[in-house]
Amino acid sequence: DLKTALQKAGLRDGMVISTHHHFRNGDLIAQQIFDIAHSLGIKNLVWSPSASFDCHKPLISYLEDGTIHHIEGSMNGALGAFASSGKMSGMGVLRSHGGRYQAIQDGELKIDIAVIAAPTADSFGNATGDRGATACGLLGFAQADAQFANQVIVVTDHLVPFPCIPWQIHGNYVDYVV
Repeated sequence: DLKTALQKAGLRDGMVISTHHHFRNGDLIAQQIFDIAHSLGIKNLVWSPSASFDCHKPLISYLEDGTIHHIEGSMNGALGAFASSGKMSGMGVLRSHGGRYQAIQDGELKIDIAVIAAPTADSFGNATGDRGATACGLLGFAQADAQFANQVIVVTDHLVPFPCIPWQIHGNYVDYVV
């Protein structure tokens, strides 16, 4: 399960956690990650989403209680308003999709744990977004995270036999599949 994968990936205070917006306003994986972190008493996390949406509004409570220190990524809706009003304890860093990718690739943004929601994956971690019940399209925004993060977790609701071909996320970069 996701809690076990996060614990095995070494989730601890101050880490940088990345997620992706492939599901747009239906991305509830980030909420699950920070619910788990909060339940474990983890604090001062940096969240690096490729984008946030109104479905992430509940994360404001974790910004207020210190579970999340600040956000480095695209901040839309309620989270953007929260950051713009000066309520975030750390300095939010607004990153465009390309700027975020470049910052990861260049080592300016070092991701400790990348959690990639994938509509289809195999047990090795090869993953794609072009099929499955929750198909959302390509997973290109997550490629830098998969390649450069210290630990990578793929979360899927459609596990297929190895190999998942074609893939956008290569299993060689993946540490855990949920």
